[in-house]
Amino acid sequence: MAKKKLFYSYTHCNVRVKANQSFYDAAAILTIPLSQFEREKGCTKGGAWLLSNSDIGKEFDVKILDPVKLGTCTLLGFGFKAIPISELRIALTQYRNYITNEFVVFTKKVGEKQILVVVKRMRCDTTPIKKKR
Repeated sequence: MAKKKLFYSYTHCNVRVKANQSFYDAAAILTIPLSQFEREKGCTKGGAWLLSNSDIGKEFDVKILDPVKLGTCTLLGFGFKAIPISELRIALTQYRNYITNEFVVFTKKVGEKQILVVVKRMRCDTTPIKKKR
Protein backbone atom coordinates (compact mmCIF):
# COMPACT_ATOMS: atom_id res chain seq x y z
CA MET A 1 0.00 0.00 0.00
CA ALA A 2 1.31 3.47 -0.90
CA LYS A 3 2.30 5.71 1.96
CA LYS A 4 0.03 8.73 2.39
CA LYS A 5 1.61 12.16 1.82
CA LEU A 6 1.67 14.15 5.05
CA PHE A 7 2.07 17.52 3.36
CA TYR A 8 2.69 19.30 0.07
CA SER A 9 5.08 22.24 0.00
CA TYR A 10 5.40 24.89 -2.71
CA THR A 11 7.65 27.80 -3.63
CA HIS A 12 6.24 31.30 -4.14
CA CYS A 13 5.67 30.45 -7.85
CA ASN A 14 3.41 27.44 -7.13
CA VAL A 15 6.26 25.02 -7.90
CA ARG A 16 6.22 21.90 -5.77
CA VAL A 17 9.25 21.47 -3.48
CA LYS A 18 10.50 17.94 -4.17
CA ALA A 19 12.03 15.65 -1.58
CA ASN A 20 15.57 16.30 -2.89
CA GLN A 21 15.15 20.11 -2.70
CA SER A 22 15.61 22.26 0.36
CA PHE A 23 12.46 22.59 2.44
CA TYR A 24 13.61 26.11 3.26
CA ASP A 25 12.48 27.20 -0.23
CA ALA A 26 8.87 26.51 0.78
CA ALA A 27 6.47 29.46 0.87
CA ALA A 28 3.36 27.36 1.54
CA ILE A 29 2.61 23.96 3.06
CA LEU A 30 -0.78 22.27 2.66
CA THR A 31 -2.27 18.95 3.68
CA ILE A 32 -3.75 18.48 0.16
CA PRO A 33 -2.24 19.32 -3.25
CA LEU A 34 -2.49 22.90 -4.50
CA SER A 35 -3.94 21.58 -7.75
CA GLN A 36 -7.26 21.07 -5.92
CA PHE A 37 -7.83 24.85 -5.96
CA GLU A 38 -8.63 27.40 -8.64
CA ARG A 39 -5.80 29.51 -10.05
CA GLU A 40 -6.26 33.24 -10.82
CA LYS A 41 -4.32 35.82 -12.80
CA GLY A 42 -2.07 38.28 -10.98
CA CYS A 43 0.08 38.11 -7.88
CA THR A 44 -0.51 38.18 -4.16
CA LYS A 45 0.37 41.46 -2.47
CA GLY A 46 1.22 40.13 0.98
CA GLY A 47 -1.87 41.52 2.71
CA ALA A 48 -1.59 38.93 5.49
CA TRP A 49 0.94 41.23 7.21
CA LEU A 50 -2.09 43.19 8.44
CA LEU A 51 -3.40 40.23 10.45
CA SER A 52 -3.03 40.35 14.23
CA ASN A 53 -3.84 38.18 17.25
CA SER A 54 -7.31 39.77 17.40
CA ASP A 55 -8.06 38.14 14.00
CA ILE A 56 -7.49 34.58 15.25
CA GLY A 57 -10.65 32.51 14.84
CA LYS A 58 -12.10 34.81 12.17
CA GLU A 59 -12.89 33.81 8.60
CA PHE A 60 -11.13 35.26 5.56
CA ASP A 61 -11.25 34.85 1.80
CA VAL A 62 -7.70 33.64 1.18
CA LYS A 63 -5.45 33.69 -1.89
CA ILE A 64 -1.91 32.34 -1.72
CA LEU A 65 1.24 32.30 -3.84
CA ASP A 66 0.86 33.16 -7.53
CA PRO A 67 -2.42 33.39 -6.73
CA VAL A 68 -4.42 30.34 -5.96
CA LYS A 69 -7.86 31.03 -4.51
CA LEU A 70 -8.41 28.92 -1.41
CA GLY A 71 -11.73 30.58 -0.54
CA THR A 72 -13.09 30.80 3.00
CA CYS A 73 -10.51 29.85 5.64
CA THR A 74 -10.31 30.34 9.41
CA LEU A 75 -7.17 31.90 10.87
CA LEU A 76 -5.61 29.66 13.54
CA GLY A 77 -2.63 31.86 14.31
CA PHE A 78 0.99 32.59 13.53
CA GLY A 79 4.09 30.40 13.40
CA PHE A 80 4.71 26.77 14.31
CA LYS A 81 2.82 27.00 17.62
CA ALA A 82 -0.43 27.70 15.71
CA ILE A 83 -0.32 24.35 13.87
CA PRO A 84 -2.72 22.06 15.75
CA ILE A 85 -1.49 18.71 17.05
CA SER A 86 -1.67 16.60 13.90
CA GLU A 87 0.40 14.48 11.52
CA LEU A 88 1.41 17.74 9.83
CA ARG A 89 2.75 19.26 13.04
CA ILE A 90 4.69 16.10 13.84
CA ALA A 91 6.13 15.99 10.29
CA LEU A 92 7.18 19.65 10.52
CA THR A 93 8.70 19.49 14.02
CA GLN A 94 12.25 19.51 12.64
CA TYR A 95 11.45 22.83 10.91
CA ARG A 96 9.84 24.55 13.92
CA ASN A 97 12.61 27.15 14.14
CA TYR A 98 12.03 28.03 10.46
CA ILE A 99 8.22 28.33 10.75
CA THR A 100 8.24 31.63 12.63
CA ASN A 101 5.56 34.33 12.97
CA GLU A 102 6.41 35.14 9.34
CA PHE A 103 3.98 32.27 8.58
CA VAL A 104 0.19 32.26 9.06
CA VAL A 105 -1.83 29.11 9.69
CA PHE A 106 -5.35 28.58 8.34
CA THR A 107 -7.83 25.76 8.37
CA LYS A 108 -10.37 25.11 5.63
CA LYS A 109 -13.13 22.58 5.11
CA VAL A 110 -12.76 20.75 1.78
CA GLY A 111 -15.52 18.21 1.33
CA GLU A 112 -15.62 16.25 4.56
CA LYS A 113 -11.98 17.02 5.45
CA GLN A 114 -10.45 19.87 7.45
CA ILE A 115 -7.20 20.83 5.79
CA LEU A 116 -4.34 22.93 7.14
CA VAL A 117 -2.53 25.68 5.25
CA VAL A 118 0.75 27.18 6.49
CA VAL A 119 1.88 30.08 4.31
CA LYS A 120 4.35 32.96 4.44
CA ARG A 121 2.53 36.22 5.16
CA MET A 122 4.16 37.93 2.19
CA ARG A 123 2.72 35.21 -0.10
CA CYS A 124 -0.86 35.48 1.18
CA ASP A 125 -3.76 37.90 0.67
CA THR A 126 -6.75 37.95 3.00
CA THR A 127 -10.12 39.67 2.81
CA PRO A 128 -12.28 39.54 5.95
CA ILE A 129 -15.62 37.82 5.58
CA LYS A 130 -18.39 39.71 7.32
CA LYS A 131 -20.85 37.61 9.29
CA LYS A 132 -24.43 37.81 8.05
CA ARG A 133 -26.88 39.10 10.62
